[in-house]
Amino acid sequence: MNLKIFYQNIKKIDKFNPHSFVGKFILQGVWSDIDYWGLDSDLVKIYKHYKNKELPKDIFAGIVSIMTDICGICEKSEIYIDNEYYLKNDDGVIPDLYSRYERLKVLCECIVYKHEFECIDF
Repeated sequence: MNLKIFYQNIKKIDKFNPHSFVGKFILQGVWSDIDYWGLDSDLVKIYKHYKNKELPKDIFAGIVSIMTDICGICEKSEIYIDNEYYLKNDDGVIPDLYSRYERLKVLCECIVYKHEFECIDF
């Protein structure tokens, strides 16, 4: 299973890329939808592969690291959304940063706690 993008988003390892989703988020204050969906794709792969299996320690630690880095930004109102894929969601509302963050949070929780993940959009 190729998880290159996942590992590029873990700040505490050599594979970290400052141009990854997490890198842009913590270093530039930018939520990049394009980079997010790359990470999301790897997280969905992890979810499907380990749904009924124990998570390897490096993947668990990576998820914790990603969530810590994203949650650690106290003033999310100063984060800029770049490369917006969506103008409006199904309800006709433009998704804000908190809606985007919620999807990441729910997906990570479903991986760690083995909950069902419904493919939700922003």
